[in-house]
Parts: sequence; C-alpha cells; structure tokens
Amino acid sequence: MLSGQFTAAGNEWRRSRSCVGEGHCVEVSTADGGARIRMRNSTAPETVLVFDVAEWRDFLDAIKTGELPLTH
Repeated sequence: MLSGQFTAAGNEWRRSRSCVGEGHCVEVSTADGGARIRMRNSTAPETVLVFDVAEWRDFLDAIKTGELPLTH
C-alpha cells in the first residue's frame, strides 16, 4: 500500500450513499485501469491511500472479519 500526497484531479471519486452533507466520508476511485484502488477522507482529500487489488481485498476482509475493527 502506498500513502501520501497524490494529484487526484480528473478522477471520479465515489462515496457511500449513506454519507450526507459535509461529513467525514470515505471516498474511493480506481486508477491504472482498475489495477489500483485509491481511498481518501472527503475532508482531507490531499492525502490518499493506494492499494493494489489484492491489498484492497485483504483490507476489506480484515474489516469484515473484525481483524481490523471499525471505530468512530
């Protein structure tokens, strides 16, 4: 996984339908023809985490199984 400052202009960022207003929303987009998934916080869009497909699946699996607990 990469993290840091990336130019995100021109990318289509998506967020959950449950995210409303100007809240802290997770946004995702694809890059490199879908080979990479980018994730950022809508209130701090200059910092982006970049995953390859396998890393993204592992990340989601860790959340789903409770290995990586969600906190608010």
